[in-house]
Amino acid sequence: MEKKPGKKPLPQDIPTTPYYADIPLTRLLLGVDNLRYDVFLSPGFSQAASNFAFQLILKHSDASVPLQTKQKINWFVETDRFKTACTEVMTDAINQAKSASEVQIDYLAQAALVKKLIAETENQYDCAIRHFKSVIRRHEVDYRTGTHLRLREEVFTIIQKRSLIIQQAGAELFEYFLEARQELNELRAINFGADALLAEELFSNPLLNAPYRPDDFFMISNYVLTGYRLEDPLNYSTLISLLKKFFTETGMAEQTEPDRIIKNPANMDLLFNFFDTRSLLYKEKKKRQPDTGRVKDLAARSGAQKKMLQMIYREFKREKLLECIVAVYEVPKIAQEYCPPLSPQELLQYLVVPRARKNIARKVKRFKKYTGKKISLSRLKKARRFVRVSGEQKKKRLVRFLKDFAAYHRDLENYHLFNEKADCIYLAEDDRTVRLSRENNTLYEFLFPKEHETGKHEIAGHVVIKADVRGSTEIIDRMKARGLNPASNFSLNFFDPINRLLPRYGAHKIFIEGDAVILSIFEYATTPARSYSVARACGLSVQMALL
Repeated sequence: MEKKPGKKPLPQDIPTTPYYADIPLTRLLLGVDNLRYDVFLSPGFSQAASNFAFQLILKHSDASVPLQTKQKINWFVETDRFKTACTEVMTDAINQAKSASEVQIDYLAQAALVKKLIAETENQYDCAIRHFKSVIRRHEVDYRTGTHLRLREEVFTIIQKRSLIIQQAGAELFEYFLEARQELNELRAINFGADALLAEELFSNPLLNAPYRPDDFFMISNYVLTGYRLEDPLNYSTLISLLKKFFTETGMAEQTEPDRIIKNPANMDLLFNFFDTRSLLYKEKKKRQPDTGRVKDLAARSGAQKKMLQMIYREFKREKLLECIVAVYEVPKIAQEYCPPLSPQELLQYLVVPRARKNIARKVKRFKKYTGKKISLSRLKKARRFVRVSGEQKKKRLVRFLKDFAAYHRDLENYHLFNEKADCIYLAEDDRTVRLSRENNTLYEFLFPKEHETGKHEIAGHVVIKADVRGSTEIIDRMKARGLNPASNFSLNFFDPINRLLPRYGAHKIFIEGDAVILSIFEYATTPARSYSVARACGLSVQMALL
């Protein structure tokens, strides 16, 4: 590759995979407000989602027995019922998408279901709190037991843990939804092709279950601790700017945007994980009969990765971020002991920002003064020693950090993408909007099979078959000359056998004129097999010819 002025030398052409994800809906019809897509979800699904989300809220709030609605829950049955509801609605969407030859109908259904589940989790938390308060009011009648006081304290704790409960309940709800969705991906691939499948991480995104801006504990549990305040040691804006600049200066972003390289965590391994490649190379060389071609490839890859790692290592060292990256992985080990009164960001500051240590120590002392609980700083001071590691250990932590940060950046961008698409979806629930949108043929309905209104489906096309008896006039004249009844003969040997064939091919008799019968096979917009109506007409014609 030709070097350009001002660019860092690229060790070799390392093929990266740019990340791209979208939920295209542009070919669909807008709803009655001409701004959003009108979607009506199965009432049965909505009820199943509400019931299941409510029970998950109770589960993750650790509500005591008096606050429960059921003494014993069979979670296997509850889970299966919810997954079945998800499967039936998504199957209906896939069938409609196939019938209309429009995969975006399936995309719309998936996005609408996720939007519904997110909203339902928060709604059911509020329902649970109202239920708890009603239980407390019933116990207030008997002041002697003091049960209402204990329940008040318990509910107060549940209210304080609102974000965590919604996040945990939502994560479990999505786990079962994703299982049902995954099981239908084979059907989607058969009908629309594997390339038409939406990216899995669009819906397995942990940020979808974070009610507000993710807190430090959420980041520690799912990604790596970064922040948005100027005083945060690992500032998100600073990090993303540094990486974009790096990929631009190395020339790796010439064919695509640097952001698309960053959003693929696999690229971080491919570009910088010299350590794994070195280990693979060592194992290959130790074989009794090593593959010389593979040895050569691994040696070339490890050499390129080593150079790339050294380049980005220098960039992070110049920005004084290496110590922060080492320290950030020590924070989860001590967070349970020091949080509260400290936050994980304060722990990180204590480890890497000397001027912040006095204020943090004073905060710990004030905590003892107000609560009487003594917290020793010895383990926190000891953690500072673990930050001082060798250059190779720093590089290993840097590779790990780059992968974790890339995953967060990807999910954050996908979170914004999903919200943008969700804002374009109107979950129609009021009868007036549903009726108006349905009459305008702009309502997308995703229902259980039993919820479809029979006889009211839109006819998308039809096939007409005309059949008569060759030489019927001559046959009729001969039968009359012999005193026979032509009508009964045609009925027994022609019309009745045809009638028995009609259900098999989904055909209907329009009318009979003399010796001719006119048949039709309708194509309904909601019928997945409608595109086979001509084939069914041909099959019916062959069977009639054999009568």
